[in-house]
Amino acid sequence: MTATFELTATMKIDDCEKLHQFLESAQDEPVEIDCTNVTRLGGLAAQLLLMGQKQWATKDHAFTLSNPTDAFETSIRDLGVNDLLSQGANG
Repeated sequence: MTATFELTATMKIDDCEKLHQFLESAQDEPVEIDCTNVTRLGGLAAQLLLMGQKQWATKDHAFTLSNPTDAFETSIRDLGVNDLLSQGANG
């Protein structure tokens, strides 16, 4: 079974805390991060996604970024973490 987390439009600090808690609780299963609502992704959220992506890769579990918006993709590029898009985005 795949655990799913829906990113909020701007991922404020409390949203990032929820994402972190989600990632901690879902460590032993595939995850899907739904990016449908993202209008801007900040650095902390991007760091959490990168950390999750790398951690899931070491466990050979799927870590999927689904439905990335143009704003999500722009934010990722602006932050200089294009690897997040090339390795985990499916939409």
